[in-house]
Amino acid sequence: MVKRHLEEPETIVKVEAERAQLVEIYKDKARLCALGVTEEKVSKGTALQLATASAIFTDKALLLQGMPTEINL
Repeated sequence: MVKRHLEEPETIVKVEAERAQLVEIYKDKARLCALGVTEEKVSKGTALQLATASAIFTDKALLLQGMPTEINL
């Protein structure tokens, strides 16, 4: 039943719109986390938390855009 509903054109449009919004939210959050890494926070040891959060938000944005989060050469 759910699969059938997800295949309806209007549902696909809604899902894609929601996905696009989430991409932008994750990008904004990643940017805020990256900008939050200051010299003071580095010296206090919280930079790792901000870097981790930034990486997670970046990965989520990439995944929602159908892009890889890593490339193996």
